[in-house]
This record gives sequence, structure tokens and C-alpha cells, in this order.
Amino acid sequence: MAIPDRFKEQAEKLPVVGIGNGSNKKPLSFGRYKTSAIKRGWNVSSGRYDRNTKVTLEDRLLKAFNIDRASITKTQKSKFQFSIVDGNHVADVYAMERKVSEETTVHANNKWQWLGEFNIPQKYQYSFSAVILPQTIAKPDVWNLYLYSNYEKKAKTKLFEMPDIEGGGMLIGGNDTIVIRTIKVQKFETDKGKEAEAPFAIPSAYEMRIDDGVCAIIDTWGKILWLYQGLDEQTKLVIASAASAILLGRLG
Repeated sequence: MAIPDRFKEQAEKLPVVGIGNGSNKKPLSFGRYKTSAIKRGWNVSSGRYDRNTKVTLEDRLLKAFNIDRASITKTQKSKFQFSIVDGNHVADVYAMERKVSEETTVHANNKWQWLGEFNIPQKYQYSFSAVILPQTIAKPDVWNLYLYSNYEKKAKTKLFEMPDIEGGGMLIGGNDTIVIRTIKVQKFETDKGKEAEAPFAIPSAYEMRIDDGVCAIIDTWGKILWLYQGLDEQTKLVIASAASAILLGRLG
């Protein structure tokens, strides 16, 4: 994604190495920051069919063509933990994420069986929280990370129409608050350096702000952390910890 030139001149570009390796338990590294191996706990997934108490005209027409449609609610939970070091200081991170989604499953029991079964997302709610505990700093503050995103299908959704996705969050420690804003972009740069464009803008980064200034950008698409150079070492470590946790999430 495109980074504003003014911020780019004052920030460190830290490509993150280690994302997406197998079960995603291997350490991450970026710049002087390195994590331990990622210890993952339970990853629970459950689902249930929702009872349809209102039969619409569309339902009757689908039944006439022997096409089944059902609404399913799925709940997923996951947690993980790791430590991160910058060469001088250490922090422990404990993270948890939860996603509740509703989708419609359509299955053809007729001559169109080649269509198979497919799902149509209707809405979801995603929440992510993490506790960051600096271990080697005198009188450290405990930092709490909160993220959320919501999606709800519009009543009249057109092909390639922008999904109604909302999201954001906060990183809070003591009397300090860093606001997290979701950034949506439509143009991307491929691994070969070529520019590509998606049919609609999608969430691809998080911008962190202290007061009115940007202190970090987490490029979740390119797996890069842009970190403002003027921050103190403790704040940099906390932001690096938060960025690692966000990039290691699997449900969002």
C-alpha cells in the first residue's frame, strides 16, 4: 500500500519475516525485534442451523426447483501467546480472538447439482484483545490492545459493491492511549513491484495515532511495520508487540 511521503521519511520500514509458515507457530522477526516461538492454545469452532420461522416467496420458489437454503451461525475462538525482544528489553504478549458469523448455505438437489454447495456471508462480528506485559523496564505499564470489525450484507448488494465493513481499536497503557484506525485501499503493489487494483477497497492496514500524529502503520497486506523514529524505546516495543499480535491473528 502507498505510505504518505512525509511519514515515510520519518519512519523505519520493518518487513516482517515468519508470517504464514505452516501452523504459524514459528518466530517472527523484523528489524531488531524478534519473537519467541508462538504458543497457541485451543482453537474452537462450532456452528448451528438457525430456525427459519418466516418462509418468504423466494424460499418457496427455491423449493419448487428443489434447491435447499439454510442459515448457519458459526462461532470461532482462538488464543496464543509469545515473548518479544528488541535486544535490550522483553515483553510478554497474551492474545485472544473471537468471531461470530452468519452465512446462508445453498445446495442444489436437481440438474444443477454441478453448482454444488456454496456459502453466502451475511454478517460477522470479530473481536481481538491482547495484554502486553513489559518485563525489563522499570515500573512498566500493562498495555491492553482492543480491535474489532463488523460486516453486514446490504439489503441490495450489487456485484463488486464495497462490503459494509467497519473496524478500529485502541492500545491503552496507564494514561496513554493510541487510537487504531482501519485503512481501506483499492490499489496494491504485487511482489514483483507491479501495481494492481481490486474491484473495491478492502481493509489492508492499521494506522496508529498518538493525539493528532501517526506513530505507526501496520501493513497487513504487505506484512510491513512502519514505525515512527521519534518514539521512545518502550513505546516502540509496545507497538512492535501489538503489531506482532495483530499479524498473528487467524480469524479476522
